[in-house]
Amino acid sequence: IHHDHSEHNARALSYVAFLNDDFEGGELEFPHFDLTVKAEAGKVILFPSNFPYSHIAHPVLEGTKYSMVSWYR
Repeated sequence: IHHDHSEHNARALSYVAFLNDDFEGGELEFPHFDLTVKAEAGKVILFPSNFPYSHIAHPVLEGTKYSMVSWYR
């Protein structure tokens, strides 16, 4: 579990774009909000980079997951 903002990386927003969905597992979880997002092709998740939005990408159980991740300052 991690968040994307730190003293050395002043990131304000994070995003994940899921590029495919022909795999098992790979969900994106936000434990502080009791929220798990299923990775589906074309879905884009935009969220603040600070602590309350700590998240974890669950392991892919079968297949290959393709995603694009970036941050905004």
